[in-house]
Amino acid sequence: MISLKIECSPGSDITDCFQAAVDLANKLNICIDFTFNEVGCMAKPNGVIRNGVEEYHEALKDKSKFKFARAFPYKQ
Repeated sequence: MISLKIECSPGSDITDCFQAAVDLANKLNICIDFTFNEVGCMAKPNGVIRNGVEEYHEALKDKSKFKFARAFPYKQ
């Protein structure tokens, strides 16, 4: 699957960013990647925004260097 990397505006809200990413993923039928506060994020077409936001908040608590959150159509 093709992916597209986007950039969120400073001061954005993570929920708004995942919403925009899922909307764009649905429109273009591709994966959308973005980084938000040093957490890598990915949205797939028909992704569940709530899942991405929950994974984002969990990743913020993680002490590892690699942090990732996904808005997939299903819970991983």
